[in-house]
Amino acid sequence: MWLARNVVGTLRAVKIVRRDRHASTESFDREFKGLQKFEPVSRSHDGLVDIFALCLLPVGAGFYYVIELADVFRNPK
Repeated sequence: MWLARNVVGTLRAVKIVRRDRHASTESFDREFKGLQKFEPVSRSHDGLVDIFALCLLPVGAGFYYVIELADVFRNPK
């Protein structure tokens, strides 16, 4: 997971999921398909972490997604 800042200065988390780091094609596909189903639902309830983008990496290398930060990162003590 990476900490990123968008063009207007909002902090976001970015996770990069590489196909070659998965134990099997099935586990990679399961993770991607699960995120595809969850992405539209993620913004429907305050208790869920919002997914703002789900994007493919070039040449089938994997994908990445951009999500809101957890409270611990937004309000560090």
